[in-house]
Amino acid sequence: SHDPIRDKLRVNGATFLHQVLEHNRIFDRSDGSLRKQGYGLRLRSATRDDNGETQSLLTFKGPVQPGPIKSGDKKTTSQS
Repeated sequence: SHDPIRDKLRVNGATFLHQVLEHNRIFDRSDGSLRKQGYGLRLRSATRDDNGETQSLLTFKGPVQPGPIKSGDKKTTSQS
């Protein structure tokens, strides 16, 4: 349950605004070569529950860089 987290947010003055439903679609070449090389291509659509507004983001991710935090080059473009 997320109730304990919601309670802490409320205690600290947070106010619920709206929910967002995300759909993520992952693309690759037919031979899987993007994934094999450590690249990723994602189309994310996010729709707000309060007004139905949808935003789409296309993201190209480069290979993950070594280190304690997952990171890498990322290029994103959006369309509302």
